[in-house]
Amino acid sequence: MKTCKEMASIWNVTERTVTNFCKNGKISGAVKEGKSWKIPDDVRKPDDGRISSGKLSAAYGKNCIEHSALLFVSSVFISPIAQFIQHADQRMPSFRE
Repeated sequence: MKTCKEMASIWNVTERTVTNFCKNGKISGAVKEGKSWKIPDDVRKPDDGRISSGKLSAAYGKNCIEHSALLFVSSVFISPIAQFIQHADQRMPSFRE
């Protein structure tokens, strides 16, 4: 039986991740002794479960491209227009009176 710290180094994850696997019942044969978990030596690392289909990473990449394009468009077109309006505002007399 190994500790969460030992399994974390074997599986290349954090100790907290291994503890969460144990708490959520994803590691068969894991037993809690006092405040720590004991894990069988021959158990395989469970699937993470946060990204099961790869859709999240694909969407993230798509959003990064869209965000970059938006930043480019705003820097090329919107910023000069905003600067022009700001300078024109300073030169124009006020008609609010």
